[in-house]
Amino acid sequence: MKRFIPWCASLIVLVASRGAVADFSQRVGWYGVGDFDLITVKITYSPSDTSFKHTAFADLLPGTWTTVYENGTLYPTIATAVGPALNELWFYLQFAGDTTNEVKYDAVVMLGDTTVWREWEYWSGSAWSYHHYEPGDGWNPARSEVLPAAVPVPGAVLLGFLGLGYAGMRLRKHV
Repeated sequence: MKRFIPWCASLIVLVASRGAVADFSQRVGWYGVGDFDLITVKITYSPSDTSFKHTAFADLLPGTWTTVYENGTLYPTIATAVGPALNELWFYLQFAGDTTNEVKYDAVVMLGDTTVWREWEYWSGSAWSYHHYEPGDGWNPARSEVLPAAVPVPGAVLLGFLGLGYAGMRLRKHV
């Protein structure tokens, strides 16, 4: 019990100090790079521990796009959104951290398994700057690295077990 109280107190201080941060967002528009069906972003530099907020992509327009992957449930550093192929998308990228903190993130746009565009964006604490990556530079993940693995639907698993059980019972009667 003596060890539990300081641990709880430190957890409350950590949560309260993280919650007091003035979060901020960036309005982003992707267009002029051709068709794409996936956008993924990764924080690559943050001296003040700025991260994305949970649900890093907000107000994805058109509304047919959705966030499908974040590498953390509370303060992710990688996030991926997908939807039907299009050539223009607007959204807010949400950050957990003070607006005066520096942060740099890489953005990769894909169509299928092909990378369409890569750039890095830097927030100095007062202004954004945008830079296109040259071939071979920067973060260039494969599509499989930034999408969640397919997991069977629980109903399908249950149906499979019922089918195997039924088949097993039928085989036992004939053997």
